[in-house]
Amino acid sequence: MASTGIIEFLQQFKCGFLDGLFRVITFFGEEVAFIILLAVIFWCFSKTKAFNMLIVYLAGTAVNFGLKTVIDAPRPPMELRDPVTLGTAGSSSFPSGHSHSASNYMFSGTASFFRKKWWAYLISIVFSCLVALSRLYLGHHYLKDVIAGVLLGGFIGYFGIIILEKIKINSFWWIVLLVPVYILMLVVEHSEIYIIAGGLTAAFFGYNIEKRYIKMEIPKNVIVKLVRMIIGVVLLYSIYLFFTIFNGSEISLIIGSFVAGMFIFVLAPLLFKITDKWTYKIIECIKRKKQQKKEIKETDTMENLESVEINTEE
Repeated sequence: MASTGIIEFLQQFKCGFLDGLFRVITFFGEEVAFIILLAVIFWCFSKTKAFNMLIVYLAGTAVNFGLKTVIDAPRPPMELRDPVTLGTAGSSSFPSGHSHSASNYMFSGTASFFRKKWWAYLISIVFSCLVALSRLYLGHHYLKDVIAGVLLGGFIGYFGIIILEKIKINSFWWIVLLVPVYILMLVVEHSEIYIIAGGLTAAFFGYNIEKRYIKMEIPKNVIVKLVRMIIGVVLLYSIYLFFTIFNGSEISLIIGSFVAGMFIFVLAPLLFKITDKWTYKIIECIKRKKQQKKEIKETDTMENLESVEINTEE
């Protein structure tokens, strides 16, 4: 039996503020946090890097789940566990899924965008450790669980990106990715496998449809990026909330993750072709009005100067 000493030590500082703070922090270890981050990167910064991060994340989640299933370690005693976030801790304890998730996407993001920036590694370490600390404070994991989760997630996230940048994901690699997941889905009944299956299937169809037919361009204008973020995230989170109504049934998890993936890769890019046009029109209209005001102001200034000169001559 693992020691609960670190959990009991942290929980002696329990208060309303820390409870709320760590409940918020632990959210960043959930799948929905990564999905939102993935969508923003795909829509506004880099389609290829976002896609690579998704593959690495799903692969890491599959490995983490496999270890959970094989090891089947028990969770800490129920009296130590936070009742509000109890639904975030459904499977076995080792390794920590939340710690793995946060570490995976933070280090895959660092490897993708800031590989030569030391401060990016520091932020990734601190962020991952905060999520791990939240799992300890809330009583859902032992210390060994979160350490393993952070190390595993960081390793797969970082080196997974480096490997993907050196190979081209073709039909062979899709078979390697999809077939084991589908087989595992038939053998093991668990929410994470259904989410992985739906997400990978959406990635296969959605990414290729977008790449061949939609060909969404990444905007350089900051306002256009912000509009995409706001519209896209609101709709994406609405999809997430809609499918949570079905209380995590197998079919809802598969369809939900598939629909979310298709929205990110296909539906949102189609929508942005319309919203981008209107955004650029509004920006141009604002620029014209500013220019008109500037010209009117300059005209008034010139007229005032001429009036002053005439009065001076008189």
